[in-house]
Amino acid sequence: MCPWKGHLSFKVYSPNKPNKHGIKLYMVCKSVSGYCSQMDVYTGALHHPNPVEEEEAYGTNFNAVMGLLHSCGFLNKGYKIYLDNYFSSPILFDHLAAEDTMACGTVRLSRAEMPRALKDRKLEADGVIYRRRGNLLALKWKDKREVSVLSMMHQAEIGCTAQRRSRLTPVVKPIAVLEYTRYMGGVDRSDQMSQYFSVLRKTNKWWKKLTLQLLAILGANTFILWQKFGRGGFSHHDFVLSIVKSLIESANTAPVPGAKRGRKAVGPVPVRLNPSAGHFPCSIKPQPGASNMKPLRRCTVHKESGERKETRYMCEVCMEPLCIEPGFKRFYTLQDYRLPAEE
Repeated sequence: MCPWKGHLSFKVYSPNKPNKHGIKLYMVCKSVSGYCSQMDVYTGALHHPNPVEEEEAYGTNFNAVMGLLHSCGFLNKGYKIYLDNYFSSPILFDHLAAEDTMACGTVRLSRAEMPRALKDRKLEADGVIYRRRGNLLALKWKDKREVSVLSMMHQAEIGCTAQRRSRLTPVVKPIAVLEYTRYMGGVDRSDQMSQYFSVLRKTNKWWKKLTLQLLAILGANTFILWQKFGRGGFSHHDFVLSIVKSLIESANTAPVPGAKRGRKAVGPVPVRLNPSAGHFPCSIKPQPGASNMKPLRRCTVHKESGERKETRYMCEVCMEPLCIEPGFKRFYTLQDYRLPAEE
């Protein structure tokens, strides 16, 4: 959810989200690392992101899942996907099975074609009930509260997990619930990483807020790729700082330190202020055939300040005659290098 409280036709309200008002984003993320592979912005009930199937009767959530998986090329490749109860339904799972894609996720019992036995049966603690239709398993299990799971990749089997502090014996759960808990965290992981060093700022334009949100997700993706293919040695904080520093150094326009505030446009930073240009002093070379082998020239800094001071040195890159003190320091560190007027 990209936070936004202003006027917007496709703004949504989700009371269970940390940011209750905003722009909804559908995301496909890798389950372990949280790398975002594809994204779609919800722009209303009439929005149809699926370029293949034009069936509107299945609803927006169905079309969002199928459209995202098709656009990122995950269908017909044997992938396993995990969804929450907002998307899961027997109709969606049947279509995914036809596309050679396995799925597992929690499900709402009010979805169409869900078994009536799961709706009517009340379970005691650690109770399990399941129904199967071909490869599709519908299961309900109760720990502290009832959890309903829909899966095409699991059997109705029970497994053990680490014991809790409040129990002396290991916790027994269905395998489908254990693997759902293990792999259903990619989107949450991506959100977590993008919020560590948030770039969101207050603005009156919704598209600016959305752009900043996309930049935050892009930064999280970049760090994940760096961890996998880079040399390592960077924490997330140091990685973000390195990106910020590189962007500042590579910018061709930047505010001038000490300049007056206002609406006046800032021009390009002079090349002489680039610290990596390698400005070093050297002696001014005499002209061919000249009798004076140590010529003097007026210092540029003093000349622009209306003063006359001669020097034997110049920059070997810019060829500007500059005195050692304070000419070189002022010319290569200040936008306005002229000497201050004496009072």
